[in-house]
Amino acid sequence: MASSAASQRTESVSSHSYKKSLSNKADPNAALREEQPIANAISGTSLFSLRSMQHRDAKGEIITDPDRSNPTRPRLERPLDTIRGFEAAIDARRRENAM
Repeated sequence: MASSAASQRTESVSSHSYKKSLSNKADPNAALREEQPIANAISGTSLFSLRSMQHRDAKGEIITDPDRSNPTRPRLERPLDTIRGFEAAIDARRRENAM
């Protein structure tokens, strides 16, 4: 019995349809034809500057003096304050969903 099951398994693995299904799932040349990410970034016109937008703080007020590295927060705000603000927003949403 065990040998007949093994022979059926060998036949199914060596069958033409099984081999064909393995060979058509991936195209090894697709990576060669695909554009590089930097080429997409340079040629892309869909990119926009975060500095061109008006961002609002946690209280809803417009940020007039944005941070240079992260224009979505005020320049004098410390990064830890930003993290605490995100945590407060997450906790508030969890409380709303729990009710």
